Amino acid sequence: MNKKSQQRVQQHNIVRSHTRQVEVRTVDELGVCSEEELQARTQFLHDELHNRRLPQGSREAAPWEIELAYIQREHEIRHARKLRHREYMESQRGQEVDENSLPEYQGNPPPTWN
Repeated sequence: MNKKSQQRVQQHNIVRSHTRQVEVRTVDELGVCSEEELQARTQFLHDELHNRRLPQGSREAAPWEIELAYIQREHEIRHARKLRHREYMESQRGQEVDENSLPEYQGNPPPTWN
């Protein structure tokens, strides 16, 4: 990288650091947050966007909107996982077997080893 391109990158990073005043969490960090933490984070970001009066879709609003999109995706993943789990548990209820009806519980003596 030549000196001129390095200066452009530095200027770009300075501009980004001034406009991006939201703490961005990784997808992994969002994955371990509780539902309450996600709700609080969503409310905080909505409030920040409203208080800063940033136009929707603007470059200045992008960091908050991106973070909100990540949180929304995490909500969608959790909702889908809950639905799949509920369906699985319901399918298992019909397949439960009374243990007393299994052959090993019908009074079979244990094998003798001679």
